[in-house]
Amino acid sequence: MPIFSYIITDLAERKSKPIKVPLQTHEEAVMYGTLLAREMLGDTLDLTDNGMCITILDDVGKTVSILPFGSVN
Repeated sequence: MPIFSYIITDLAERKSKPIKVPLQTHEEAVMYGTLLAREMLGDTLDLTDNGMCITILDDVGKTVSILPFGSVN
């Protein structure tokens, strides 16, 4: 089962430690990232105003998706 990593970042200077989650497909990884972003926005609304996003990496470290907090509904 592939392991996807989720990093909260501004794509320049700030970057969190990765959250690693085993999921079956790229689509599941993006859906999980969207749910993670919604949960975080529920607690910290200013994430939408400072350019932060969730970057999703596959098990070899390749970026598979970038989810800006401002675009998550």
